[in-house]
Amino acid sequence: MKICFASLTENAVTWQSPALVLDLRPEQVHVWKANLDEFKDSCDCLSKDEELRAARLKSPVKSARFRAARAVLRVLLAAYTHQSPQDIRFIYGARGKPCLQPEPGAPVLEFNLSHCGNLLLAAFSAQAPVGIDLELIQPMEQRASIIRQYFTANDWDAYRAMPAEQQNRAFLRAWTSREAVGKADGAGFAFGSEMDFFTMQVCDPSAAEYHRFVGLDDFWLLSFSPQSGSIAALAVKSAAQPQVSFFEIASSDNLIGFSRSQGLKMQTIHPFSGYMKERTPAISWK
Repeated sequence: MKICFASLTENAVTWQSPALVLDLRPEQVHVWKANLDEFKDSCDCLSKDEELRAARLKSPVKSARFRAARAVLRVLLAAYTHQSPQDIRFIYGARGKPCLQPEPGAPVLEFNLSHCGNLLLAAFSAQAPVGIDLELIQPMEQRASIIRQYFTANDWDAYRAMPAEQQNRAFLRAWTSREAVGKADGAGFAFGSEMDFFTMQVCDPSAAEYHRFVGLDDFWLLSFSPQSGSIAALAVKSAAQPQVSFFEIASSDNLIGFSRSQGLKMQTIHPFSGYMKERTPAISWK
């Protein structure tokens, strides 16, 4: 196991306004967030399969948010790959992880997404496999039995040694970190069964928020709070520490503008670059 640390900022991860040209270089990872309830009227780019999946969801709210999540994903992928959102074609791994259908001679764009409630997070990399997971902060009454069943003996000992008031947050950090690692690897939650997540600084229970990368075997992990009341984890499968930038799509107007203008004023800086209109100032995670 390798344990190394690197601060993103001194005390917060900061959302940025994306530049007019989206430039994703091999050493970089872009993380986006969106409020799905703002995009319910911007879903005309979905495939028939995605519409059928949305229709199978019994909850109208969950169905609308699923459609919005896929629309946001398609628009972002379109900007990175110079396609229209409707032309994006997915294939799925053995565990259901979506990937872009490969094209001869085209570079591989790695991506992953997670959504919970009205919040969506999506991660993109030009080279390294990525996984991202998101959970709302709420009491997990069965966490002790879950830890005993799915985590290591070292993690169970570390969990029991924590003060009771810190255990729930530490559990959510460990859970999202393991989910993110499994998604980055493509093997799902079964992957990482021998990794110690509670005993690493990524789950430091004394920190109200945490904004440092932790190296674990072949992965870099970042545990963070994208907004009040939530915890997320980003996993990047890379030997070198990635450079991460955080962006936000703030309204339906931005989504529509992104989709319609992504082919305009294109500058070929990197195989994954696209045009996006300016938007509201950045916000910070505190």
